[in-house]
Amino acid sequence: MLQSDGKTFYVYDQDLNQVFLRPIDQAFGASPLAILFGRNDFARHYALRSLAERDRLEWLEMTPKKADESPYRRILVGFRNGQPASMELRDAFDNLTVLTLSALEKNPSLPERVFKFDIPPGADVIRE
Repeated sequence: MLQSDGKTFYVYDQDLNQVFLRPIDQAFGASPLAILFGRNDFARHYALRSLAERDRLEWLEMTPKKADESPYRRILVGFRNGQPASMELRDAFDNLTVLTLSALEKNPSLPERVFKFDIPPGADVIRE
């Protein structure tokens, strides 16, 4: 589970009962999550190239400028009407992860309590 309160980014691994905490300004770096969270600094870490339209999506290819900056060697992001609709992540072992994004809503009004993360009892907390 991924969650943020605007100050801290929480990653909870239920199987390991571990919570990773990272300051929000350091949370994304070279991660493909930067695109989903509207960060524009991902171009610092990736070479960008427009690709041909496929599946009614406009595609952007992202390859890491430095191999150690990302666990992925190639990321494709498909956009529909300027919004991300699909991501294809190819890792160093040639495994492919495909994410389909739907019903994205930018900046909806949500109560503040939605962003409060309660650390599960007994969970290991790792501050990065």
